[in-house]
Amino acid sequence: MQSSPPVSLHQCGVARLTCPQCHTTKDVRAAPLPKGTGILQVRCPCGAVFNVCLDEQPAGGAQAAQEPGREERLPPPPTDTGASTRAKAFVQASLALEQSQPPRVSGIEAQHATQQRRSRRTQHRLTWLLLLAIGLTGLAAVKRGAFVRHTAILPPLFQDPIQTPTTRPPFAFPYKGETYRVHPVAEYELWGLVVSHNNIHSVTDIYHDRASVDTKDLCVIWGPNLTRDDFQQVAYWSDPWSCSFAVPAHLLFFPDYLSNNHLITAEPRMRDRIDEVRIGDQIHLKGLLVNYSARRMPQAWRTSSTTRHDRGNGACEVVFVEALDILRPGTPGWYTTYTVGWWSILLLLVLKGWLLLRETLR
Repeated sequence: MQSSPPVSLHQCGVARLTCPQCHTTKDVRAAPLPKGTGILQVRCPCGAVFNVCLDEQPAGGAQAAQEPGREERLPPPPTDTGASTRAKAFVQASLALEQSQPPRVSGIEAQHATQQRRSRRTQHRLTWLLLLAIGLTGLAAVKRGAFVRHTAILPPLFQDPIQTPTTRPPFAFPYKGETYRVHPVAEYELWGLVVSHNNIHSVTDIYHDRASVDTKDLCVIWGPNLTRDDFQQVAYWSDPWSCSFAVPAHLLFFPDYLSNNHLITAEPRMRDRIDEVRIGDQIHLKGLLVNYSARRMPQAWRTSSTTRHDRGNGACEVVFVEALDILRPGTPGWYTTYTVGWWSILLLLVLKGWLLLRETLR
């Protein structure tokens, strides 16, 4: 039990109580008391119990100086003059001080409330991060694959593909438990800007699966199509076996300087290299124009075009790839942002769901 300095009772019937443990100060009204002094026990809401020594304020004395702590305007003098004991006055003062404090809560309840506040703050932050990830992913979906201006096209892309006769004999190579026979037609070398490609991993492509020897079909343009920025406004799209385009009437575009290239290879590392090629990349491709078939279907040959001026079915070049270089990537940063964005969205949704489940089970 602690002792408190003497407390003066002002003429207006106000006593200022200060807890020696938590230093909470409170001005409370008390009924007029008889002259003299007394010692009473007072309990503070913080749990401290201390003695209060009452001193009579001298007649005409000045108002006590304000002490640091919570300040409260002095109430008007009370009209009730019926109370006449110090005990009643200080019981009322103690009750008033206790009612002025927030109710005490148990340690478990306080800890639970703190955890709830932290969880709400975490959910709030995750929501903002999720919105940011969705925004960046959407922006990356638009920006990825954007074409550079014609002034940023590398000089080799302005030349025509090089096609020369070949003396290489037929050969075969295995892939995924199947053997493929290959008949070389011509030596082939191409420089171009990738404007579209198919997606053999898409569920919409029913002609390809993981066992297919075909890799990406690269749709490329070169030469006169790259001498001005009209190619940027042409619409390009790829189906499982073809590449199409739509040219607005006011633009200049040359269909003979576009080709769709079916790519096959016997090297796993070359397949990975082909898989790295994206729309907007400027590439150099070297290999053979070939006809090929699977041994189990000896009559089903996929044949290559040998001219850039044909159209429709059979107009695609079938290339056995021996070398592939990405001379200048198109928009690698936006492709990376797009991929990271999707993974971030998935991760943030999982985290938000886990936090919500954890709070529900508590």
